[in-house]
Amino acid sequence: MSANPPQDPNNRQLSPMTAQSPQHIPKPTTLRPVNCPPELEYLLQVDQLIVKQKVEILETFTGFETNNQNDIQNNLGQNVYLASEDTDCCTRNCCGPNRAFNMRIVGPSNRKVLHLVRPLRCDTCFCFCCLQYMRVEAPVGHLIGYVVQDCSCLRPAFHISDANGNQTMRICGPVCVKTSSSMS
Repeated sequence: MSANPPQDPNNRQLSPMTAQSPQHIPKPTTLRPVNCPPELEYLLQVDQLIVKQKVEILETFTGFETNNQNDIQNNLGQNVYLASEDTDCCTRNCCGPNRAFNMRIVGPSNRKVLHLVRPLRCDTCFCFCCLQYMRVEAPVGHLIGYVVQDCSCLRPAFHISDANGNQTMRICGPVCVKTSSSMS
C-alpha cells in the first residue's frame, strides 16, 4: 500500500512541507486591556464582588476595634482579593466608622493592586461640605479615581469619578440602614 500525500478539501495535493500539524502554530499571546493596572483584569470579567469582613476574636469579646481584614470574593465564593485596613489604635476606637483609613488590596500573587485613602470626615447629610470621599490608586501612587458620598436623607448614595473628577457610576444603598458607633 502506498502512502498518499495529504489533500485539501478542494482535492488538490499538498506537499509534505505545507501539511504541518497544528501544534507548531504559536499560541496567541494574551493581551492586557489598555489602561488596566496589572492584576485588575479580572474585574473586567465579573459583574459582582462580595466583601466579607473577617471576624476578629479580640474585637468580638472586648469591643476593642482592630484593623479590619476583608475577603473580596466572586459570586462562587472564591477569594480573589484581600483588603487590609491600616489605621492607628486611637483613630479606630475614637472615631468609629467615620475614621480616616488607608486600605491596601492585594491580588492572588500577594502584590498590592489597589490603595484606598479616606480622610476623616463627617457622615451626615447636614454637613454638605464634609461628606465622605475616598481616593483610589492603582498601581499604588497613581490616582485612578474617587468614591464620593452624595447628599441623601433616606439611603446611602455615592458616585464613582475618574481621576479628572468626571462621574462614571452611581451606587445607591438600601433605604433602611442600621448604624452605630461600634460598627465599621
